[in-house]
Amino acid sequence: MKTKMGALITIVLVASSFAHSEPRSMGKSAADVAVTDLQIEGQTINQLLASLAYKCNVPISLEVATNEDLINSHRLTVQRKKGTLADVLDDIVKQKPTYVWEATKDTIKVFPKSDYRDPLLQTLLEVRISRVVIGKSTVKLNFREALTRSPEGVKSFV
Repeated sequence: MKTKMGALITIVLVASSFAHSEPRSMGKSAADVAVTDLQIEGQTINQLLASLAYKCNVPISLEVATNEDLINSHRLTVQRKKGTLADVLDDIVKQKPTYVWEATKDTIKVFPKSDYRDPLLQTLLEVRISRVVIGKSTVKLNFREALTRSPEGVKSFV
């Protein structure tokens, strides 16, 4: 059964590190992290990126392509004796050519090429919210209401 998972976003935040990467110095891109003797694999792109994020101690987000089948996916493997996280990400998008990646100083974002993006999800992800105040007693159900009350949230849902 093929499922379209365009609306699925996997965000992998990592708190611990493996010995296979070196810490970043201030000002360097997250993609500049050096990797040595790296061997990772995953049944899906999100599993592979989760392993990579854990091993390299770098937060990686994934927006899943509309044509991605996370149930019947082919195993992905990356092996690198020496290189950077950028090299590893290039190896991954060679195996999954519907994706591209970009890095900031602190994070990596992996997302589909424009033909494979969900337009509504893309619009929502591009909204920059300047300020949202959510009280301590706010439950998950009320979070959406608090978010849409912000000027940016109202514009994106209209």
